[in-house]
Amino acid sequence: MITATRYLLLFIPWLLVTPISAQTGNEESICTISAVIFCDNFEDRAIGSPGFTWPATYKNGGWLLSANGSSVNPQVVSTPTFAGSRALRLTTPANQASGGAVDSVTWAAGAQTTVYIRVYSMRSPNYILSPVSVKGFHTRPDTNNGLFSYLSGNWQPILFSYKASPTTLNQNVNLPAVTVTPGQWYCFEVRLTRSTGGTDGTVEGWIDGIKKWNYPGIAFDTNDTYTGLLIVSYWNCTGVDADDCSPPASAHPEMYHYYDNIVVSTQPIGCLGAPAGPPTAPSGLTITQQ
Repeated sequence: MITATRYLLLFIPWLLVTPISAQTGNEESICTISAVIFCDNFEDRAIGSPGFTWPATYKNGGWLLSANGSSVNPQVVSTPTFAGSRALRLTTPANQASGGAVDSVTWAAGAQTTVYIRVYSMRSPNYILSPVSVKGFHTRPDTNNGLFSYLSGNWQPILFSYKASPTTLNQNVNLPAVTVTPGQWYCFEVRLTRSTGGTDGTVEGWIDGIKKWNYPGIAFDTNDTYTGLLIVSYWNCTGVDADDCSPPASAHPEMYHYYDNIVVSTQPIGCLGAPAGPPTAPSGLTITQQ
């Protein structure tokens, strides 16, 4: 069961375009490839990074935050990280639904009809699953028309779109399905292609470089384009609405969701240290019998 997600954002970021900054040498090397339209490994951001906006960096127009400065709201931290010395930390406060979100301004490359999104993600070792679901990253401009990720009650990552048919996209290739272990980093990549008037939309997904989702023939909304990325710490409660964590089944400690090495591209990305896309067969080999 997926319930409506609520976010308090002070801006409408998908209507904004901010000039990106020059290279600093701290960005991930793949960011220099022309197909990459957005990236952030947080290395050029100050620890803590309080405020309602985070400034532009290379191939990144900046982030808008739904909360400001508090230790339970989006922060740049020095540990844990997947690579380098910075990562993003989103907090789910004890017995609450959300600790805020970070929302990218519109990609400088503009609206896209196909995107690949790769994130490194880790839940804190004390993370407790919601009996309903916990959200992850979403496509913009409309999270209900694009794609978002979440964890099910058995720790299996699932993709979901209100406008897709089917709406719930379970892992369906290279089974058994991956189950997430708190305290462990995972490389997630998804490909999303909108429909053009029928069932020609596509969703693909990989975990740690292994393909786990393959859904051709998706009937997305034909008006969809993808212009940004929303990352949340939302934890669905079990009360009278999704924000009501008063029932005992919703009790949980303060918990964290970490992100690192975020890349959006119009071509396959791959995990750090691995080639992008499927492996190619060797050619031009000569077999010599000994």
